[in-house]
Amino acid sequence: SARRNPIQALADRWHDRLPRLSARKDILHYGFGRTSGIARALMAGLSLTIYGLFLNQLSFMQHGGSQGMANMALTFATIIPAYGAALLMMQRLPRMAQELLRPATRSEYLDGLLLALAKQTGWLWLAMQVGLLAMAFATNAFPDENLLSLAVPYLLISLAAQIPAFGMSLWLARKGSMRQIALGFCGVAIFQMAAIGAWWSSHEEWWGPLVAGLAIALLLALGMKTIAWTRHAWQQLELG
Repeated sequence: SARRNPIQALADRWHDRLPRLSARKDILHYGFGRTSGIARALMAGLSLTIYGLFLNQLSFMQHGGSQGMANMALTFATIIPAYGAALLMMQRLPRMAQELLRPATRSEYLDGLLLALAKQTGWLWLAMQVGLLAMAFATNAFPDENLLSLAVPYLLISLAAQIPAFGMSLWLARKGSMRQIALGFCGVAIFQMAAIGAWWSSHEEWWGPLVAGLAIALLLALGMKTIAWTRHAWQQLELG
């Protein structure tokens, strides 16, 4: 049948790969949406850029609101990737009992899902950062300071913050409740932005790099613990 739109064309092309896949870990990437994780990430990054350009055209943004727009876009780029993982896992929850009937152990199945979601979250985070950069270029929202000295620590802290947020988001998804995910992720988002804020408040001082390094180390350590805790919780969850 004729393909009606570009999204359907992408979905058809992605699903045409299924007969050629033999590794279970590759097959588990399917079932989270109509298109691949990379395609969804590209659309999210493009949407962030378009959203920023739209806000930039509003009169109140052109007269003193550009900093607020930049902060809003940075917040979106930081919190959306891990939040998206929770929504994808929650949507898959009703089908898990049936999928566990396939020839794989529970550990192999859940680890495969976590790995697939981690990759999709990574692609989404990268696309959101590219979208944030494109929006900053288009709206001339760059700070007066050296861009590289700000971008590198921000990207490292933001990426490290995805790890505990990823683990916590999947823990929240276990109950299959959109309300619980939304409420719980408010705390996760505050934690993520607090880590970036701690660095930003000290980045002009000589100890700024120390604060950034400490924040990254703590986020990585907490992230590994959170993911291990969440993995155990999913292993013990009754799936039907």
